[in-house]
Amino acid sequence: MMVNWENRKQKYIETIRRGRTKETVRGIQNRINMLTRWMQSKELSYEIYEQWLQWAFENYSYTSVNRAHKEIKRFVKWLKLPAYYELEFLRIPEKLPKIKTLSKEQLQTVIDWSLKQTGVNWRRRCAIYLLLLATSGMRAGECIRLKWDNWDESTHTFHLEDTKTGVSRIAAYSPQLTPHLKQWREDYAREKASPSIWVIPSLMYPGHHAKYTAIQIKINTRLKHVFDFHFTSKMFRSTMVQRIIDSGGRYEEAAAVVGHKDIGVTQKHYARIKMNQRSIDAHSNALKDIEF
Repeated sequence: MMVNWENRKQKYIETIRRGRTKETVRGIQNRINMLTRWMQSKELSYEIYEQWLQWAFENYSYTSVNRAHKEIKRFVKWLKLPAYYELEFLRIPEKLPKIKTLSKEQLQTVIDWSLKQTGVNWRRRCAIYLLLLATSGMRAGECIRLKWDNWDESTHTFHLEDTKTGVSRIAAYSPQLTPHLKQWREDYAREKASPSIWVIPSLMYPGHHAKYTAIQIKINTRLKHVFDFHFTSKMFRSTMVQRIIDSGGRYEEAAAVVGHKDIGVTQKHYARIKMNQRSIDAHSNALKDIEF
């Protein structure tokens, strides 16, 4: 029986596209492509999947195969293939890399630069984008889709309609940012002769929001000389979780801030940031009555 894996993949991508950036969707496609290109027109079985895993480990990094395996299991489950019930229990041990965060000095440097930007240009737009990420814990995809209609300046929050989890939520930012947001909206409307519905609008096409890649390329190239350290949009989320935990907050609170549906996701990924002083003290107390 000939199987059209390309058609299956495209239907799956259309289903999960909502709330994800183009870059995220492209990553999901690439991970599924690792299997579908190898499969060609064969139907999937446990034995064939084991052969693919052996091939994948010979041609890709451990991390790439592990990520592809997780995505493929979701894909196969969505297809309701019989093989899923065998693949469901197939585990590849994770080797999780250390999560990178920004130091207090680095975070302050980004904020200080952002607050100095004026006018209606790509620098000012990058500045608003960075200020929101730095003070809210939002995902990059959520940030670029912010709408003024969903802004509550009295509570210093945004209502996020499109999220990665598919569930809308409220995201708070620093109250000190509100005057800058108001000024940015007024400056943009005056410069363009009409307001935009987007907080992070496209400067060329006012009816659209900015593209993540357009902003990130500017940060990585045009602003490379401004900052003497490299950072990504995701590092602001990691930093927010770290600062919440270090200031005495709980993982439940951190999960609510960054928009995780399950606290287990927060614990799994962000507990790797560093061992805080409470953990070090608990470790010491566990061994205090042992003689060495």
